[in-house]
Amino acid sequence: MNKIIRKLFIPLTVLVLFAACKKNGTLTYLDTVPFPSKLTASASNIIFAPANDDSSVITFSWPAVIFKISAPVTYTLQLDIPSDTLGTSAWNNAAKIVIGQDVLAKSLKGRDLNSLALTTLGLARDSVRTVVARVVAYLDRSVYSNSVVFTVKPY
Repeated sequence: MNKIIRKLFIPLTVLVLFAACKKNGTLTYLDTVPFPSKLTASASNIIFAPANDDSSVITFSWPAVIFKISAPVTYTLQLDIPSDTLGTSAWNNAAKIVIGQDVLAKSLKGRDLNSLALTTLGLARDSVRTVVARVVAYLDRSVYSNSVVFTVKPY
């Protein structure tokens, strides 16, 4: 019995060693994914009033971001004041509006943008202030558009 085990041990050991050897797979790296073109805004100066509460006061549009794999891309619009877009905590206080997957434009009504300016951004009533917007495209990482600047006067 001992001789049979010894005779089988060497071939089984060699077989296991050869089976364990594999080729190393190809290493992949994260390629840079650019925002292909600029974010645009339909207005540069918005004065809010009850008369424009239910109408679209600004429309943002952007091109599709093409990632290396084919999958739905989620877009988020960020709005902030210029002083919060610089430094180590840049864009941390931004108002974020999730647009959805593969949606390439967003219109904001006067009521919604006025409320956002007053509550989320903390702008004062009846004063003209600058707001900065950008779009974040997300699939397996975030890609940021250029920023657009416009002024608002909340009521």
